Amino acid sequence: MSTPIQTVEVDGHTLRCRVTGSFQPLLDAVRGYEVLTLLARLPGANPLSQSAMGKEGQA
Repeated sequence: MSTPIQTVEVDGHTLRCRVTGSFQPLLDAVRGYEVLTLLARLPGANPLSQSAMGKEGQA
């Protein structure tokens, strides 16, 4: 079974990674740390279309 957390990069206090599937393993990994911002981007979607999406991932 492969991990859904891939391509991890750390730059100072910023962590960037690619998550495929469930975000729960990422949330488990950062438990106990202060997370100020969590930004999720859909592959191939521009920021405007992402902000217009609802909870179910549909506009």
